[in-house]
Amino acid sequence: MNKAIHIFLILTIFLSFSACGSNARQVVMSNIVSENPATSPSAIPSPSPNLTSSPAPTIKPVQTAPSTPSPTVTPVQVKPILAPTPTSISTSRPETFVFIDAGHGGNDPGSSANGLVEKEVTLDIAIKLNQVLTNNKIKTYMVRTGDKFMDHRDRIYLANDMKASLYISIHCDWFDNSKYGGTQTYYTSAKDLRLGELTELQYAKYVHNELINTIKSNNRGITDRPTLAAVKYATMPSILIETGFLSNPTDYTNLATGEYRQKIAEAMASGIMQSLQKANLK
Repeated sequence: MNKAIHIFLILTIFLSFSACGSNARQVVMSNIVSENPATSPSAIPSPSPNLTSSPAPTIKPVQTAPSTPSPTVTPVQVKPILAPTPTSISTSRPETFVFIDAGHGGNDPGSSANGLVEKEVTLDIAIKLNQVLTNNKIKTYMVRTGDKFMDHRDRIYLANDMKASLYISIHCDWFDNSKYGGTQTYYTSAKDLRLGELTELQYAKYVHNELINTIKSNNRGITDRPTLAAVKYATMPSILIETGFLSNPTDYTNLATGEYRQKIAEAMASGIMQSLQKANLK
């Protein structure tokens, strides 16, 4: 009896251990399957035939404030600076004009005789000369048009500053001995002053010869007098003309008339126009 019971107990224990081993293996396998569900076939879902992928979201560009457009810059065309050549150097000359100096004026009356005053005679001749030249389209400048004083040196300095083409100074002479009379023209050979192809001596000859041929006065000639301010300080061909002697009865009588002064003016104008023609200015 005891032996049979003992064998029964041994069988019972054996069967119990067998059941426990089977359950233990299932737990271990269960733990192994659930340990990494991402790699388990049952954990990966099968794609559904009706499932479509969501479209990628549309990315809108960032709206920024419009920038001010840069101004269009036109490139500057820089021309090279060339050294001057003989053909590019300007050869233009100042405008041609005649400077008319009516001798004396204002508190400087000059010579006089029997009420005839030099400053009045010279101004009248100068005004008439100016009119004749202007009528012939020759530009002029009168140092005075009225009874005005200006130093004789300042007159020629003004003409120099203005770059006059020709200078003519008009005077009347006077001498203690009344037998002396006539017309005389002064210039200087101390300087070689020219206007184009015209020399100062040629200028003096053209005007003087026209005077003698027109008014038929005593010819006292053309005299080189470098000490006279009108010719000494000039920078252009310049002459001084003694139209006649107020101390001489014949010259006085002639110079007292407007007709004679007009002839003097016309003769001077003719000589000046011949001089300008000789100058051959381009």
